[in-house]
Amino acid sequence: MDPSLIRDFSRMAFRLQKIKLYSLVPNLHGREAYTLLKIGSYLEDANQNCFYEEMQEQLAVTKSAVSQMVSSLEDKGYVMRKIDPVDRRKFVLSVTEKGQGLVDETRDVLNTVIKESITKFGEDNTREFIRLFNLFADTLEEVKENIQNKLETQNAVSERND
Repeated sequence: MDPSLIRDFSRMAFRLQKIKLYSLVPNLHGREAYTLLKIGSYLEDANQNCFYEEMQEQLAVTKSAVSQMVSSLEDKGYVMRKIDPVDRRKFVLSVTEKGQGLVDETRDVLNTVIKESITKFGEDNTREFIRLFNLFADTLEEVKENIQNKLETQNAVSERND
């Protein structure tokens, strides 16, 4: 395989990671902004309660990380957590009025960035990019899972031999 292809791919992935659109959100760190938007979107899309478990799954982070982000957002007055009356072991998350204002403002800014980017890049190019990116992401996930399974098998065999 051409080594420059590996290098160019790594550079592209790094560039994508450096483009932190959520840095456009005032008073919030990227993860906080994303969390706030997810809570707001979940409540609108699902029209039901949002729990820590859903946030943990949506954000692909630990329960502790969700707790820290929610605590920070709660301290800033953007979200509330209440004990679920149905299952007192769970917390229900909701966006405050102040938080909803920031959610709306953030969506407007992000939609403007996305719309202008699509206009500049072209709708056909954007559709093709999305198709290829999703195909490549599926491939990466599959390869990662296969390698992870192989490593786990090797470790299990190694532990039995010790």
